[in-house]
Amino acid sequence: MGAESLEEKIRKGVNNPIEAVKYLTTPIIKGTTLTLSSSFPLGENFFKKDWDLLIILDTCRPDALRSVASEYSYLNEDEIGETISVGTSTLEWTAATFIERYKNEISDTALVSANGWPMRILDDGYRPEMRFRASSAPTNWGTVDNSSLGRHIPAWRYGEGRSGYSQQPQADAETVVDIVIDVGRRDEFDRVIAHIIEPHYPFSAAAAKRGAAELSQSEQYPWEYVRRTGDKHTVWNKYLTELRSGLDAVGRLLNNFEAERTLISADHGECFGEWGRWGHTSGSFNPYLRRVPITEVKASDKNTSEPEIGVENTEINLEENLRSLGYM
Repeated sequence: MGAESLEEKIRKGVNNPIEAVKYLTTPIIKGTTLTLSSSFPLGENFFKKDWDLLIILDTCRPDALRSVASEYSYLNEDEIGETISVGTSTLEWTAATFIERYKNEISDTALVSANGWPMRILDDGYRPEMRFRASSAPTNWGTVDNSSLGRHIPAWRYGEGRSGYSQQPQADAETVVDIVIDVGRRDEFDRVIAHIIEPHYPFSAAAAKRGAAELSQSEQYPWEYVRRTGDKHTVWNKYLTELRSGLDAVGRLLNNFEAERTLISADHGECFGEWGRWGHTSGSFNPYLRRVPITEVKASDKNTSEPEIGVENTEINLEENLRSLGYM
């Protein structure tokens, strides 16, 4: 099953008092937590840090990155630290990262994102509270619009579908890396952000690894699968498989991009049952969503790869991208 529609939630609430209470209280709770998050951010904005290339691994947990670090020559488990994110979802992270205070730095930054939320936030003026029917909440994001960026490339419109699955309208890490390499060689930006969707579900890399024509429930809808079966182990392993597919592409990027200082981090974490939660949501103070990994690595353009960039597919709309990530 995918994300529920508003009508489905209302119908469920009529037959289930708990769901009805949840539906009625969510705007109040989320409106309050997002107001606090926007007015008194917990984390440190990435634009306060010194970097030339920032690689964001969507939903990556520190323990997950450490657990696979020994498989990659450019990672050192002991050098993977932690930082606190300014948000607990991509939409919140985007709204809290690209803010007026850092408008000068943002103006010379290129953003290449496989996640559609930056377009919704920066292009359309959408804000995190709107997702929870809390538009009247007195939030104070100070988010800039898309014209403030040096360049914004919606990578999710490129490629044949994540891991080769045409029904998955998200660009995989290899596509993002191709675009970032091209930007690095053609343009002159002080900073470039490579927002890679892995290890965010759906776990298409896991499906591709087993040669499946379609994604299984544990790959397409992992949290529903866990609730039904209690099998957390399978989902965790597929999450790590997805992370590895992202890191494989990162290795190619590091050998084909010139940057004095490169950081690898995440926009937010992911819950695997901690505090009774699965996945992630906006406006949370759950430490498993706030804590993200951060490590500095070396990047140098050794010209070992020529980027292959297809034609932008404008028929893939934003709603399709977000729906495929479980947001709509």
